[in-house]
Amino acid sequence: MSISNIVIWQYQACACLFLATLLASLVVCPTACARTPPPSRETAASVSEACPLPPLSSFQFSGPPISLKLKNASGLTWHDERKTLWLVSNKPPIVYELTSSGKILQSFPLKDVTDPEGICWLGGSRFAIVEEQAARLRIFGLSEAGKLIEEPENSFQVDNPKSTIVDRRRNNPQTCGLEGLTYDISKGIFWIAKEKKPIRMYRIKYTSETGAILLPEPWPNLAWRVKDVSGLYWCPLRKRLWVLSDQSAVVIELDENGIVVDNLPLLIEEFPKRSSHVTAGEWLEDAEGITLDDEGKLYICCEPNLLYRLIPKEVKH
Repeated sequence: MSISNIVIWQYQACACLFLATLLASLVVCPTACARTPPPSRETAASVSEACPLPPLSSFQFSGPPISLKLKNASGLTWHDERKTLWLVSNKPPIVYELTSSGKILQSFPLKDVTDPEGICWLGGSRFAIVEEQAARLRIFGLSEAGKLIEEPENSFQVDNPKSTIVDRRRNNPQTCGLEGLTYDISKGIFWIAKEKKPIRMYRIKYTSETGAILLPEPWPNLAWRVKDVSGLYWCPLRKRLWVLSDQSAVVIELDENGIVVDNLPLLIEEFPKRSSHVTAGEWLEDAEGITLDDEGKLYICCEPNLLYRLIPKEVKH
């Protein structure tokens, strides 16, 4: 055998050995070359990642409403650090801290506040409340002494946040009738809804550094598929807006383009126990506030004093 033939034979042997080793590695570990799946677009902010939030349409009433020992419920929010519900009533103007079962823990009368119609938690010990007719958003802080104290330097008119003039007797048909209020903590943006005639949605960027900045209306030409707006909830898990409608008895989920991607008809079904407040087969009435707790339970408060709890069908017990 010539030297050239020996070199060629050795080269071919090495090549065969290399290919055999490569094929063996693929057989032993078939996933070695697989792509890592992309991360989910939706991540939990307030709701636990260990319990992903099911679709809005999967929620149903978990039982009869809770009769609260208060009057004229008008807004609802969840305090994620204290693990309690906070409810505002409009007549008289009072903020209540409640357990998830509706027990009143404490109450805070609101001085110089007229017809509050929405409340949302801002993080820490701070809350925001919106006045329906005055179209004013008021910021409050819970002091160490346990008092709810307004921060007037941070409160503002919804339609003109930079204005220093406060007119509590305003009745501008373009802005009065504010009902829904919610807050996207991750972006520092308020969502505020005008109830009807027409329905309008305000977005206000708010941070302690920049103050309040009115952003362009998100969907000025949107053909709303509800008769009114009575409550709002920014869902951090889905990064979408939930809109509660009293007159349409429904909760709709809107994406960033204002398109309805899911909905929850608020039809009262048969409860495990009888309720003196509602009858099976009826639509929910006078819904005023909506929020979600850290376990994925949905709460809706109704005038004058009813609290409903809803949970997804697959985890109902």
